[in-house]
Amino acid sequence: DDDYKYTENSTGINRDGKSFTVSTTSAIVKKYSCKWITSGTLEIKPEGLATRIIDFGNGTCDNNATLTINDRVFSFSMQ
Repeated sequence: DDDYKYTENSTGINRDGKSFTVSTTSAIVKKYSCKWITSGTLEIKPEGLATRIIDFGNGTCDNNATLTINDRVFSFSMQ
């Protein structure tokens, strides 16, 4: 029943030479008993583009997550 919590922030340059930042806005939680990340949010700010928010959920052990760009929400499954 161990949980691992990550809070990292990073910056980088993509293959097109544009900068980006990634901030953990809510701790990323990986439960030992689950294959998937179970909760947490990341905020990604790519240069010249809208901020993206990845939400890994509410703690349920599933592979569902969402990506929000502006007011649009896209659901996706982690592989």
